[in-house]
Amino acid sequence: MNYLKTFILTLVLLGSTSAFAQAKTEKPQLEECEDNGDMLGYALAIENICIVKLNDRYESYLQKLNKQCIAAYGEKKIANATKIGIMSVKAEMEETGRNSTCLRALSEYKDLFN
Repeated sequence: MNYLKTFILTLVLLGSTSAFAQAKTEKPQLEECEDNGDMLGYALAIENICIVKLNDRYESYLQKLNKQCIAAYGEKKIANATKIGIMSVKAEMEETGRNSTCLRALSEYKDLFN
């Protein structure tokens, strides 16, 4: 159920950012956008599951790049990349459990979360 909630929140987030997406002078690379979408999905899932807060500065960076990517490549392509990040957290949780997933994420990405 948490995954569904996270996915719906992500789609709402993507929809709201696409409305305000503005093209920048230099188009971001597709690979960079897919990586950003994947990381955004991963971070949102960890934030929801582990009850932690994403670092404000990093969240701002993710959102800014996300807007540029949606403007450049469309909402569907970025939503698919974001879904991959969410599903990777789900798969890890099913394999190792919630506590192990949260501990690994918080130790591996200690600067990402407050």
